[in-house]
Amino acid sequence: MIQENVVRRVVRFGLPIVILVFYLTASLGFSYTPDSTFLSVQYAKSSGLSSGDMIPSPLWLLFVTTGSVLQLDLVLTAKVFSLFFSCLAILVAYLLAYEVLVDRLLAFCVSLIVAMQSWLLQAAPSGNAIGLGLMLSLTVLFFLLRNEYILAAFTAGLCMMVFWQAVGLMLFLVVDVFINSIDRRHALNTALSATVVFVTALLPWIVFAIWRGVHPIAALVPLNEFPPVSITMSIALGVLVLMMGSGIYFLTSSGGDGRRILTNQIAPALWILWLLVVGISGNEELLFLITPLLVAYAFLGLVQLIRQMRLQSLGYMLPFVITGLLLAQNQLTLISNTSLEMTRSNEHSSELRSIAYWLTANAETSVSVSAERRGIIGYYTDRPIGRFEPGTAPQSDLVVTAARNIDGYELAFRPIREHSELTEHDGHFAVWRKK
Repeated sequence: MIQENVVRRVVRFGLPIVILVFYLTASLGFSYTPDSTFLSVQYAKSSGLSSGDMIPSPLWLLFVTTGSVLQLDLVLTAKVFSLFFSCLAILVAYLLAYEVLVDRLLAFCVSLIVAMQSWLLQAAPSGNAIGLGLMLSLTVLFFLLRNEYILAAFTAGLCMMVFWQAVGLMLFLVVDVFINSIDRRHALNTALSATVVFVTALLPWIVFAIWRGVHPIAALVPLNEFPPVSITMSIALGVLVLMMGSGIYFLTSSGGDGRRILTNQIAPALWILWLLVVGISGNEELLFLITPLLVAYAFLGLVQLIRQMRLQSLGYMLPFVITGLLLAQNQLTLISNTSLEMTRSNEHSSELRSIAYWLTANAETSVSVSAERRGIIGYYTDRPIGRFEPGTAPQSDLVVTAARNIDGYELAFRPIREHSELTEHDGHFAVWRKK
């Protein structure tokens, strides 16, 4: 076995290096700015606020608007904060994994795997709020595992101002309090105190929402540009699920100590199930928030498997092999899928910027415009842009879409770009005018 002082040194110096490598790798994609970022920035400028609107991640918008105070570009501000909170999420993933595994080296392996996740490397420089949501949700679970319910409740309130589905964290906190408490009166007092703190964290936003007449429920703006799940990713996820399942089986069959460990993990387990439900129901981006938990509990299952098979003599060899395989799979996905998707998005963004400039020069403000991707168009034209869903009949005078033809409309403008890496299958955006 590796000596404890060696492990401490590895983690002390290795974790900052992992975060630095993640930062440098993610920074290579800093030019990647999806349409959702421009949409969020418009809300941050309050240009999109109207009565009854559901505001995307108000806590995130609060951070973005600090760019206005400092006279900075809001898109740049969003991207810097996105990268910053994604780096913090890796640190919190290590802390959470240590609470689960009680092993610094295995927790370090978990943080390394999380840092090399292709989806996080795509989301980090994008300017999307998903990094903030990941960091806050992991922080809530970290406090829960340490039985620091008041801090967990306050952080859950902050997290709910990023995406409303975080209300599940508060519900699971209450469940955890009653399941893991011997004294019911103490459990009730703790649950009530935590609820008050949770509401207190939300209160400023609720008051502001009522004052402005906007919808108080926060919604995470979807990135909508993650590549489809590859075969290698499916295999990796399957292996992690099997490892986690074996851990649950061995802990359940091991008697009192094993069941006590499982009982202490009730809140993270319920959170995983909740994200699966809401993710499959149409919020696919929330499924990625499961990744750090899935990896941590897969390693917990691996530890139980090693104990049951009496393979302790192997030490950390098997966890290191699993870590290496997962890192290789992530790099393969990053190179073959994610990088191509980010390049494709940049090409589409260039087309949409050209269209926005054309609209500014050729379309009167009285002309109604709808767009398939309305964030970039609205940001650069500074005019209201309606939502156009492909396959539906548009009602506006002009439509911006990658569709090859629209009934009742004629082609008005198509940007011509030399050396474009887009194929006909990827589609090219154009402006269509009502006949």
